[in-house]
Amino acid sequence: MKRRLFNEHLRTVRKRRYSSHVTAAEDMGLSRDALGNYERGDCLPNVTALLLMCKALNVSPNELLMPDGNWVKPYRRRTP
Repeated sequence: MKRRLFNEHLRTVRKRRYSSHVTAAEDMGLSRDALGNYERGDCLPNVTALLLMCKALNVSPNELLMPDGNWVKPYRRRTP
């Protein structure tokens, strides 16, 4: 089974609950730019941001980090 990237899984979960990226970011207590960075895979959230996302998305950290019981890949390394 191919492991999903964190940013792809976050985007999928967020779209299930929110139609608007801006509304999701507001409910999470994050800037829309920060949420966009996480969803694009530009960076990973710190623990505080991760917990804020989980609360707004109504999922546990395990559900966000381990869909189907498999760890998500942190992010794709970009080559310069």
